[in-house]
Amino acid sequence: MLSKKILVFFQVESSCDYCKFLDRIVEYCAEEKCQERLRNMDADLIILDCDFEMGSCVDLLKKLKLMHPGTPVIVVTGFGSEDFVINAFRNGARDIFKRPVNGKELRKTVDTILWLRQESFEKRNSLSLINIEDAREKLRLSDDVPENIVRAIVYIENNISSPMNLDKIAGEAYMSKFHFCRIFKKYVGITPMQFAINMRLKKAMTLLQRADLSISAVALKSGFRDLSEFNKQFKRLYGSSPSAFRESIRAN
Repeated sequence: MLSKKILVFFQVESSCDYCKFLDRIVEYCAEEKCQERLRNMDADLIILDCDFEMGSCVDLLKKLKLMHPGTPVIVVTGFGSEDFVINAFRNGARDIFKRPVNGKELRKTVDTILWLRQESFEKRNSLSLINIEDAREKLRLSDDVPENIVRAIVYIENNISSPMNLDKIAGEAYMSKFHFCRIFKKYVGITPMQFAINMRLKKAMTLLQRADLSISAVALKSGFRDLSEFNKQFKRLYGSSPSAFRESIRAN
């Protein structure tokens, strides 16, 4: 079983009462005093409370991830620029909270991360077994796409016929919904839900080549519960209705 202990690692004395926010076992550790503590750390999550110069904060994040690559790190900082957020996520941050910290949102994120880690620990679910490099190659994703986003895309692909929930997709990436949507669109170019719809339509285009499936059956097997919505989305992406597309296949 996981201990669900949280280590707050700070560069200057933290002004946040994380014990009050999280209602969990929290241990505080200042940068200059806990090098030995970090080497023997048994915490399940690290909160990096960082208000120094941006480069220094990212360097510290890299150091923590190098020492404990499997331990999720949440960054709490006064910096909020897009460049900092992107850089922090690319270097292993699971989520980022800007001051003043919303305690409710922080606790929700912490609970989600620890729950997912527990699920992985107990069930050895498929998320923990993803080969990121194989997934990048299969999905034709560049090396710049963060690992969190790759995992989310793999989840979408594996559940394309099931109802999609943005909170669940963001949870698979161990990120809050707000930051997940920003980072996803930054690297993929569209929103997570639009990406999921496009993947469903791609699957539908393949299924339409099967004569044994009706248009309604194709829609359902592609994850669409509303036929009119399926028709609208298909025409948006491919320029023709599903039935017209099928007729063009038969004509050829």
